[in-house]
Amino acid sequence: MERLIDQAVANTLIDFDIYRYWENELGGHAGGIAKALEQPLWLIEAYRRTSKG
Repeated sequence: MERLIDQAVANTLIDFDIYRYWENELGGHAGGIAKALEQPLWLIEAYRRTSKG
């Protein structure tokens, strides 16, 4: 259940287009994306588990 909540929060807080921009710029490096988006790493990891991310 917590995993689903994390994913819902991630999809609410992360803009798809901005995420994709940083993913392309940083070669998919999760830590770099988290830093660029000023979000915790767990949020990026949760976003990646969704069908959107």
